[in-house]
Amino acid sequence: MNRLLIVLALFCGSAYSGKNFCKPLVDYTPRYDTEQVRTICSTQIRKVVEQKTEAACLEVINMECDVLVVPECTTTVTKERTMMDIPAIHEVNLTACEKTTVMKEHVKEVFECKNVTKTHCTTLWKLDDKGMKVWAGNEDDCKEVTWEECKPVSKTVPFPEPSMDCKPISVPYNDVDVMFGEVDLVQTDCVAKPQQVCKPVKSNKCGMASYTRITEVPEKVCKDIKILVPRQDEIHKQWCLFNQVDNIDFDAAVKNILESQEENVF
Repeated sequence: MNRLLIVLALFCGSAYSGKNFCKPLVDYTPRYDTEQVRTICSTQIRKVVEQKTEAACLEVINMECDVLVVPECTTTVTKERTMMDIPAIHEVNLTACEKTTVMKEHVKEVFECKNVTKTHCTTLWKLDDKGMKVWAGNEDDCKEVTWEECKPVSKTVPFPEPSMDCKPISVPYNDVDVMFGEVDLVQTDCVAKPQQVCKPVKSNKCGMASYTRITEVPEKVCKDIKILVPRQDEIHKQWCLFNQVDNIDFDAAVKNILESQEENVF
């Protein structure tokens, strides 16, 4: 079975600064047919015809006799089991997949900003009796100063992920089945029977008889045929989340992500 690896890339911009990752996806190729060979057989009846010549003798007493030899035949019928290939519709189980998108919760690092207001004043200092600096009040120039202050925080946000919805499907195809039955085999066999034709003498007479012996025998005849069987190949995909970088080396990026995920597992 052929296996393909496809990477589906999703770039992560400045709004998402979490860890990059890859998720395996399994898909299947469209249905295609493969050629397979089936051997089909049938039973045929063949007649065997034999020409027979047989001699027989008989003692004739007190008569001068000739012997007339005639065939005496009997017919027997026997049952024979037969087989025959017939067309049939079979089914094979394949898989049909449809790609969907589901929302999953991901922890992302974002910046949270708020306004901060503080009082700005000019302070006055003077020297005391010991020569130390002490606070002497503020000048009348105090005012409030406001600015925006931002800090990084972790938040759980909904994030779209691909998912494969796979269902089994049954696909019919043309095949062959075997049908069994019975046939009557007819066999005719004969023996030479002498008949006496006499006149008053004693003698030994012989004669010849010719007959045809017919026997039916079954023969199995086979041949190869080609049929088309539906198949699919499994496709291995990787759905990966990347940082947005110009001229990214996808092969190296995927290897780094997979190695990092294996290290986290162990």
